[in-house]
Amino acid sequence: MKKLTITLFFAIATTAIGFLVSPDHAAAADLSQFRAGRIIDDASFTNNQSMSVAQIQSFLVQKNSVCLKDFRSLSLHDDNGDGIVQDSTTEQYGAGTMSAAELIKAAADIYRISPQTLLVTLQKEQGLITRQDCPAWRYNTALGYGCPDTAACDQSAYGFTRQIDYGTYHFRGFFDDTLPSVPYGTGNQTIAYSPDPNCGSSVVNVLNRATASLYNYTPYQPNAAALAAGYGEAPCGAYGNRNFYNYFNDWFNPSEAIRTGVTMTNISQPDYTPARGQTVTYTVSFKNNLSDSLIFDAVGVVGRQGSLNGAPRDFGWVGPVTLQPGETRQFTFTSVVQDTGTLYVWPAVSYQGIYVHYNNWGAALQAHQPNISLVSPLTSTITNPVAGQTATLSTTIRNDEDQAINMAAIGIPVRFYDRYAYDTAWTAPASSSIQPGATQALSGNVLFDKPGPYAAWVSGFIANQYATFSPNLNFNVVAATPKFDLTYIEIPNTAPALGEDVVMKFKLKNNSGVPMTLDAVGVVGRYDSPYSSINRDFNWIGAQTFADGEEKSFTTFGTNISDLRTYYAWPAILHQGRYIQYNNWGFMMNPHFPNITLSAPLTVNSGTQPHVGQTVPVTVTIKNNEPKAIRYNAVGVPIRYYGTYNYDAVWQGQNTLAPSGQSGDTLSLSGSVTFDKPGPYTLWTSMNMLSGKYINISNPTTLNL
Repeated sequence: MKKLTITLFFAIATTAIGFLVSPDHAAAADLSQFRAGRIIDDASFTNNQSMSVAQIQSFLVQKNSVCLKDFRSLSLHDDNGDGIVQDSTTEQYGAGTMSAAELIKAAADIYRISPQTLLVTLQKEQGLITRQDCPAWRYNTALGYGCPDTAACDQSAYGFTRQIDYGTYHFRGFFDDTLPSVPYGTGNQTIAYSPDPNCGSSVVNVLNRATASLYNYTPYQPNAAALAAGYGEAPCGAYGNRNFYNYFNDWFNPSEAIRTGVTMTNISQPDYTPARGQTVTYTVSFKNNLSDSLIFDAVGVVGRQGSLNGAPRDFGWVGPVTLQPGETRQFTFTSVVQDTGTLYVWPAVSYQGIYVHYNNWGAALQAHQPNISLVSPLTSTITNPVAGQTATLSTTIRNDEDQAINMAAIGIPVRFYDRYAYDTAWTAPASSSIQPGATQALSGNVLFDKPGPYAAWVSGFIANQYATFSPNLNFNVVAATPKFDLTYIEIPNTAPALGEDVVMKFKLKNNSGVPMTLDAVGVVGRYDSPYSSINRDFNWIGAQTFADGEEKSFTTFGTNISDLRTYYAWPAILHQGRYIQYNNWGFMMNPHFPNITLSAPLTVNSGTQPHVGQTVPVTVTIKNNEPKAIRYNAVGVPIRYYGTYNYDAVWQGQNTLAPSGQSGDTLSLSGSVTFDKPGPYTLWTSMNMLSGKYINISNPTTLNL
């Protein structure tokens, strides 16, 4: 960069304290938003188009700047006011006199620094915007250029013209990083809190060139106390950069540099009356009117549901984006409408932590539920289902919008008691959307496994939310009534012998019209009375599941006859605590003593009379004369001395006598007894049945010894 007046080669450290004055402003800047790493954004710092000469002059008049609003005595050949021409700036500024506003604007345009930056610096250094007294030394050090806190001012930089020119030149040099020995750049920098080294420092992540330029010009940051003081003083306070932030934010809107320096043009706006699920498109262009390139963090289209502060529905953002001076770039953003109601959308840019919204070009979209109709109504193959039935639900929908509707899924929700999901027919449309005029058939099965209220309807999953396309199809499912027919029964021997096994075989068929699960299937058994006697059931098995119309055979129900009383038996089922008994097919058995005889007589000592003290053999053979097998616990020869004392000869344990005429229908017993005392001994053949009941097979015989 060419410096046409005087080129300085020493490092600059302008006043840290800054000029403390009660500012003329309606509301103080919010210093809670002060960020040491980003005091001002680059575009606001360098936007030389932010003010014209007339606007600068109007600003000085508005602020009643006694020192500058009428200041027109500047001679560019005597610019420090001492009558001595030290240098010429004619090549840069032209000859003759210039007003303060003209000089500020000229320097701003030459070095591409914002006039607002220069006005704020004039105030924070010497208070020339609001002061009422204007001694010559304040003009000579107007921008604080060449006046470090730790040394005397450089008089070669005196003069209002030199201050404006030199200071603006260095702002640009710091920004472009073209000056030698520039202390501060971007990134982590150690910045002191005050010229007093005892006040300490901290590391600041400097985020942009504009902030780096301010630290090179005034190399101190405010501490917490200085920020809390607003425009006032504080221990170890450094106010230059704090006051720069204060004045710039109080007097100027920093985002205006982007708003005025960047032209936004709508290329195409979205459909103003879209349907929920419709894809809408927003095309916009941005032009950089500034003399420096702009690097946006992002450009995009903001979306807000219901109000300007509503739920975020942004169309999208892209970035970073660099626009060269004079460059125009076009961007297209698309979004799927997620809600119904008003959707506000407008272009915006994010620049160095600042969002600039182009609300004047915002659009208010009025979104509605998509016009999805039912080509065929939602129907069920069963209109009055009972619990356990499966129905098929079917419908066909059509998109009656003139735009495709994005739909991740469509189906038939089914709810039991408005809570439990029995959904069916969910499917994803092709390409996750339904084209204009296109139809989609839906069909699925529902098992109504419980009685109660069910509701079904047609629904689509659109933009992460569900939409309803039909009224409810309601069902009041009633409990299934079991209807089972006893299609076959094989009745056992109705005159069984004690100890005989009886078996019942039968078939059950489900004629309930729905699948049924029985808790149990069994055969009831009662002695003496079928209604009030003690339980002597054959057996129960469960649970048993039947398909509709299914028939099952049962062959495992049996019992051993254990009593000589009348025995009643019949099949039954148990369903949800209710017994259903098939009494019409019940039968009655009349048990009798088993016909078991002696095929060889009970013999003691081979038929010879024993005597006292003798041990003799005892033998007998029994025979089953029943047509059925007889089961027992034990069989033997009891012997009683004087009808009381046990001298049993033999017992054999649990076994079965085969039916008469079959192998095993006889049983021979052999034992011994010692007649150790004189007197009467009684003996006979006996059988202990499975029930524990004893029966005599032979009559008692008495021996007297």
